[in-house]
Amino acid sequence: MFIKQLKNDLLFSRDAFFGMGALLLGVALIIRIADANFDIIESIPFLEVMIFLILGVSITTVVFASIYQLFTFYRRNFFGNSGYLMLTLPVSRGVQLASKLIVSLIWINFMLLVGIAMVWIITFNVGTPEQEFVVVSFASYGARLAFELIIAFVVMNLFFLLIMATTYLGITLANSTIGRWRIHGIAAGIVSILYLVLTFVAMYGVVRLFTSAGITVIGTLEAVLNFGTLGVFATGAIAATYYLLKNRVDLR
Repeated sequence: MFIKQLKNDLLFSRDAFFGMGALLLGVALIIRIADANFDIIESIPFLEVMIFLILGVSITTVVFASIYQLFTFYRRNFFGNSGYLMLTLPVSRGVQLASKLIVSLIWINFMLLVGIAMVWIITFNVGTPEQEFVVVSFASYGARLAFELIIAFVVMNLFFLLIMATTYLGITLANSTIGRWRIHGIAAGIVSILYLVLTFVAMYGVVRLFTSAGITVIGTLEAVLNFGTLGVFATGAIAATYYLLKNRVDLR
C-alpha cells in the first residue's frame, strides 16, 4: 500500500512541477538562442535587459510557486476537500505522512536538477576554457569531487527534510485541538519557526561542546555532527506531526 500511496501522491502533484520545470527550461532555451544571435540583441534597445528580467521573474515566480505547491499539497491532502478520497484509503497516517515527505523531497530535487540544467543550457559551451576546466577538474579530482557532491546532496536533502517536516508540523498543529483549545495558525507558525531556530542553535552547540572538550571539529567529524543534529530534529518534527495526526486532529 505504501508504493500505491506514493504513486498516487506523485500523480496528484506532477502536473504543477512538470509545468514549472518546462517553463524554466523554455526560458533558458530562449536566452541561449538569443545569446547565439547577440548582434540582433544589440540592435534592439533594452532587449538584453528584458530577456534577463524575464529570466529573473520566471525563476523567482517558480521558486515561490514550488514552495507554495509543496505546502498546500500537504494541507489539501489532509485538511482540504481534495483529501477526502485519500483519507478513505486503508492506509495508516504514518504511511500517508511518509509518502508526502518523500514526494516533497522528490519534487525539490527535481527542481534543483531543472536549475542545474538551466545553468548548463545558458552557460555551457564546448571548447571554452570553462568547459576545459571542468573536464580537467573531474579527470584529476573526480573521486573527491564525487564524494563532496554526495555529501552536499545528503546535507541539502536533510535540510529540506527538516524544513518540510517542520512546516508540516506547523500546518498540523494549526488544525489540532489540545484539550478544549484549538491551536491558532499564528501560534503554530511561531512554534515552527522556534523549532527551526532551536535546530540550528543545537547544531552550533554540539560543535562547541566537542571543541570545548579539545576535539578538533573539521571535515568529516563536522559533517557527521551536522548530519546527526539535522536528522534528530527532522525525526522529532515527523514524530510530533504523526502524533498530532493520530491523536489531536479529527480527520473523519
